[in-house]
Amino acid sequence: MPTHIQLDSSPALFSTFGRALLPKKNLHGQAQRGLTPSMPEITAHQSGILIAPDHLHHYEKLCGFQPSLYLPATYLHVLAFKMHMALITHPKFPLPLMGLVHVRNSIDQKRPVSASEMIDMTSQLGALRQTPSGTEFDIITRAFIAGQVVWEEVSTMLHRAPTTAPKAKPKVSPPALACQTFWSLSANLGRQYARLSGDYNPIHLYGLTAQLFGFKQAIIHGMYSKARSLAELDNQSQLALSSKAFNIEVQFKLPVFLPATVRFEWDQDAGKQHTQFQLMNDSGKKPHLRGRIEIN
Repeated sequence: MPTHIQLDSSPALFSTFGRALLPKKNLHGQAQRGLTPSMPEITAHQSGILIAPDHLHHYEKLCGFQPSLYLPATYLHVLAFKMHMALITHPKFPLPLMGLVHVRNSIDQKRPVSASEMIDMTSQLGALRQTPSGTEFDIITRAFIAGQVVWEEVSTMLHRAPTTAPKAKPKVSPPALACQTFWSLSANLGRQYARLSGDYNPIHLYGLTAQLFGFKQAIIHGMYSKARSLAELDNQSQLALSSKAFNIEVQFKLPVFLPATVRFEWDQDAGKQHTQFQLMNDSGKKPHLRGRIEIN
């Protein structure tokens, strides 16, 4: 039976994260016994969303975007995050939140979105897939203005656990790209982004809270890295992406431990229609993020 969640206002995220810590039945044992786990049909909706100018300003400043008449494409992910939390903390959701890792993210901006427009949003859960690393699923989110889809996102999540799926081949580190710059990421960056995004996952906040979940230090949110990459390309290449229709896809690789100095690299075709980019450690040997942009 499909479940529909209507959010009239944003849920309280601290209580939501409290529910996320509760134990849930794990599906990997089913998969190993030859059973096929399934994802329940759960959809969340939120209507009449208006942009708070101060919140947008602080997001642009933290992620490196220049002020614009249009929203950064990654900003709508922040607006949708509380819907995502409502989905994955619902009693019918079968996996524990604290075991989830964001492994891929694709955003398709179908047209520029003005900061003054009223937005309706929906999010839904995709089917479970068994992979060599564990169980994957997608969170599919759409933004509507006057009934038309203007933005679509697919966030792919992984719950790590042994499976019977074939092991992936070892990956080779990519060569350096033509253009490079360095970022200095502060120790409190995860807390700053959490206040804007609502993502208070303990792995992003302090070294001590991150250690409780197996990380040696706090790590930055993957969507901060994607947003900073988008802003960097806008600033360095003058693409003016917020005013265009385009697609941006990333794969999240190794975590960025805070504080850190990282190397951002990119390359473009002559017409600047296609851009590839990657975020590496300061020596350029370990990848944190790889992605591409295609302007439609």
